[in-house]
Amino acid sequence: MVDRTTFIHLHADLQLLEAAYRQRMLPGGDRDAVRAAQRALLLNNAGVSDSAFTATYNWWYSQPEALPAILQEVQVTLDSLERNSKWN
Repeated sequence: MVDRTTFIHLHADLQLLEAAYRQRMLPGGDRDAVRAAQRALLLNNAGVSDSAFTATYNWWYSQPEALPAILQEVQVTLDSLERNSKWN
């Protein structure tokens, strides 16, 4: 299992990656390969394996009473990143 704080930050980062993918903002000809490489890089930089992140993700999403608080923390992290971005 990935610790709560690391999971929240990784979940936020991966949400941004998925948004970039859906908006066709990833560079290169093979967007799927770029997305996979970026996901692997994010996880590797955090010292988390894909299987550990996935297991933690699945565990949190199986906890209906705890999940809303986790998702709220992910949103707070995303909001903070937006406030601190150079684009504002």
